[in-house]
Amino acid sequence: MNNYKISKSEIFLGDNKIKNRIVSSPISTNMANDDGSVTKNIISYFGNLASNEIGMVTVGASSVSKEGGDALNGMHIGKKIHENGLINLANEIQDKGSTPAIQIFHVGAQGNTNYSNERIVGPSKYVVPDIGIEAEVLEIEEILKIENDFVEGIIQAFDCGFKLVEIHLGHGYLLHEFMSSHMNKRSDEYGGDKINRLRIVTNILSKLSNKSKSITKNMGARISADDFIDGGLDLRENRDLINILDDNNFAYYSVTAGIYETAKQKYIQMKEGSYWEYAYNLKKMTKTPVIAQGNITSVEMGETLLKKKYV
Repeated sequence: MNNYKISKSEIFLGDNKIKNRIVSSPISTNMANDDGSVTKNIISYFGNLASNEIGMVTVGASSVSKEGGDALNGMHIGKKIHENGLINLANEIQDKGSTPAIQIFHVGAQGNTNYSNERIVGPSKYVVPDIGIEAEVLEIEEILKIENDFVEGIIQAFDCGFKLVEIHLGHGYLLHEFMSSHMNKRSDEYGGDKINRLRIVTNILSKLSNKSKSITKNMGARISADDFIDGGLDLRENRDLINILDDNNFAYYSVTAGIYETAKQKYIQMKEGSYWEYAYNLKKMTKTPVIAQGNITSVEMGETLLKKKYV
């Protein structure tokens, strides 16, 4: 890395000094135990990543409940049974020289009972064309429980040694679904205008603030730059969300695109380098650091993007 001056430079994300600008984006391994707890294989996998001079390693898509998972052997977070494995995983990443981060999510209406053996739920009735399972509409009491599940998962992640926690607000997963008028057809306080569609996110942030006023300064968010569908989210539609996250002093944003039913467009745009443009455009909207991703196949390519100020 001697020739990559910017890539190997340090950066602060929240309270954390990251040793370089190289980030391992969230990866789901589907190697957890049946109860969602961490296995030795998961620890080995992310430990190996961390040993390769990566500044921050992000464990991907840990669900805040069993119902929120997308696979039988996906990781879960928030319960006592998950604690020891998460501690060992965070320690392994840090011991190998990287900053440990973890992403949390709820799969929502894009779940598949054939893979998870769980009911599929969402803000409204919705069917992913390639899956064909209609989501059950969440009751208010269930939404409140999910908000609490996110809060418990986030707090447990920090308690177990993860330095940064990324909340998944993209890819058509549950929180994204509430924000999107394409997927949210509710007429109560969680649907309709933008304030209501953002309510589940603002409630989670408010509940976190009640636990710790400064907790969000070490949080990141994955944000959709384009859903490629009418009524979906894009950066312009997400401006209010970004302002809310900025007001909560988020540490970073990771830009992405697409939902399950527009996956084809997503991968085309990724191959064409559009994700870098998304990062550049998001950077113009906020002073919060932005992570660029998508088809960055070498440190040299990343250095070029940094020099051209995409991020």
